[in-house]
Amino acid sequence: MDRAQGRVKKHMPVRTDVASPSGTFHLFAEQGKYSRLGFYITHFGIVFIILGGILGNLGYQGYMKVVEGSSNDTLILRGSGKEKKLDFSYAATISR
Repeated sequence: MDRAQGRVKKHMPVRTDVASPSGTFHLFAEQGKYSRLGFYITHFGIVFIILGGILGNLGYQGYMKVVEGSSNDTLILRGSGKEKKLDFSYAATISR
């Protein structure tokens, strides 16, 4: 066991530890070019979520009243109350 730890310490500057009385050998290491990759992935994810929130608020935000069995293609804009004609219509149907 000590011989194996000595070899690991000789070739890699890492911490080694014996975790249990049964002599189980565990190697804990953080070395190389991929060791800080988690930092960049985490921060990229945070920036990605923030940009998604900003871009999600762009565009038209409003309300559309659709009676069951009919369709509507006019959006009532939130805040101003103006109407915006859409390029498509939305139909509300009942599925039974």
